Amino acid sequence: KLILLDSLLQEIDTDRQCLLVDYRMRVEVMLVTRSIGVVVFLLCIPSQTLEMRECKFPPDWGGHFFKTGERDALHITRKYFGLEGLCYRQYSDNKFLLYRTEEMCYRCMEVWKRHENLLEYRMGPCYKNINPDVVPCYLGENPVNRTIVNLRGRNAPCPMFGTFSFTYKEGSKNCNSKKSSLTQCADRSTSILRFARCSESRGRESTGNMFYRTIISQERDPEETLTCKATWPREEDPSEFFMVGTLDHKYKRSDEQRVRCFLVKQTKRWVQIAQSQNSSCNSNLFSSMAGYKTMKLMRRTPVEPPSCVFPSWAVNMGTLYSFSYLSRYEFKGNGSVLSVSNFSISNKRTHVLSRTKCLEWVEEREGYAKIVTQTLAGCKQMYKCLRIFKRTENILEIQEGFVTTSRKAACFQAYLDEQRTTFTSLFRENSDKVSCPINGIHNVTEIFIKGSTTQCDGQGFTNLDIRCGDAEHLVQFYQECRSDDGLRLIEGPKSNYICLGGWQTLVPISEIPDPSFSGYSSNLKDPTIFAKDDEEVDTRNITYGFLVVAQELTPERRICLIYTKLKDSYSWTVDKTSCRRNIRPGVHGRLKFNTTVLETCAAPALNFAGFQIFFSAVLWLFR
Repeated sequence: KLILLDSLLQEIDTDRQCLLVDYRMRVEVMLVTRSIGVVVFLLCIPSQTLEMRECKFPPDWGGHFFKTGERDALHITRKYFGLEGLCYRQYSDNKFLLYRTEEMCYRCMEVWKRHENLLEYRMGPCYKNINPDVVPCYLGENPVNRTIVNLRGRNAPCPMFGTFSFTYKEGSKNCNSKKSSLTQCADRSTSILRFARCSESRGRESTGNMFYRTIISQERDPEETLTCKATWPREEDPSEFFMVGTLDHKYKRSDEQRVRCFLVKQTKRWVQIAQSQNSSCNSNLFSSMAGYKTMKLMRRTPVEPPSCVFPSWAVNMGTLYSFSYLSRYEFKGNGSVLSVSNFSISNKRTHVLSRTKCLEWVEEREGYAKIVTQTLAGCKQMYKCLRIFKRTENILEIQEGFVTTSRKAACFQAYLDEQRTTFTSLFRENSDKVSCPINGIHNVTEIFIKGSTTQCDGQGFTNLDIRCGDAEHLVQFYQECRSDDGLRLIEGPKSNYICLGGWQTLVPISEIPDPSFSGYSSNLKDPTIFAKDDEEVDTRNITYGFLVVAQELTPERRICLIYTKLKDSYSWTVDKTSCRRNIRPGVHGRLKFNTTVLETCAAPALNFAGFQIFFSAVLWLFR
């Protein structure tokens, strides 16, 4: 064998720069491979493959991956590919030489990143007693492709979207009834599969064979939840897509039972899907037409232009965010669907929570609409009533009723109490500062800030200026207090806020919550707008308003100044989470104060420096 090997090596062109190794290594390699041709390939490598690099796996490969047949997850780090081995040498972006500590051998590995949640790889044989610095990457004949999936990663959109009926075939059983259905959930990565019993199954059940009925019920759960984790095009046929996902039902199963691989092909008329027998993509899965189980999906209803759309003044605002940036709202489908997602302002990631479809307008006037909607939250579909208000060019408010299974009852008072239902304030993306809707130089007459009623200490303020001077968008809290000797005015630091918008309305005084009946203590002197037992009810109207502002240096931190106005007297409550209703400003809340207007600031050029002798704010009060 050695003589034959030497003769083969001598015949190879020297330009290929074949490497000679000692006879002992050649013999051992030949004993392992049993093939002289393979030995020649192992020993003859181009010079460029000898370039040595620091061996590390890409950082985006890291994580815990499910692998078929393994109980524990495959943990990939920069140096280790789980138990497959230590990264010893890198040949290219996706070819590596691994060292397996247990067997003390070296093996080649080729890896492809198919999706952020999925890697596909194949391994070569493991060789001992070789020089790893010169051995080339050899994978052997017909290496098996293996897929590993990160089940902890973000879900992936499924390639099919919508509502379908389908027929399916499993083994020798054909289920041609179109009563089986696939329904998309709110998140495009999740669908509900409902399997109808096959006609042959119903016929056999009628024989009264209880054992057979028991076996059928254990074999097929009528409803499964499909969650897609990764998709990528098939190299042999780009019209088909691989999809790896989990199938869950009411009975808990192991990851080995949950994970399945699919081949999906979409045509103009239907979607063809084949499913693997187990969690591997190599188990009885040949094409979208041939697999352990095949399904033919037909779209139930053709896509038609929506007959009901949300108000254009709402749709035209584009992407909207909740008061505290915890949720994102988007109008989709030409304005027929309102999609709601949770939102992280730090990493900008979102996850769809619900999709609300416009069904029927109930009421309409300028800047207002009341609509019956169909809501898909998770995988549950219900009806609810939605009220939408246009407060400013950048601000919407909505009221959402309770969900119900009855479309006709959605807007009944039992499901939407307009007086008690919470308002949700929504802000246009990248909302800019605007001119404040109210103005004036205010003198603070009373204050209650986190238990303190003192205006001239670290937690107090004495003045509020709104839309004064050249800055029509500016709200300033500041403090001006006399020195200890009473001879000087000492001005504290000013806390600047910018106006994002505001609105107000006239309401009867009798409709404002009366603290004497609400169980709240005011902590402030009781204004005389409420009638006593021996007095007549005050029938006057009072201005009830909202002013949304944000810190000038950190505009993502919003607060709502809720106020009432009667003549020149204002009562205020500050809220950091929403523009609350059903409260009495100046009485309810942890941050509240009363003011009197000394001077208006209607003219931008007004010189009001002489009036700034009253009050300041401390920034940390609203943190």
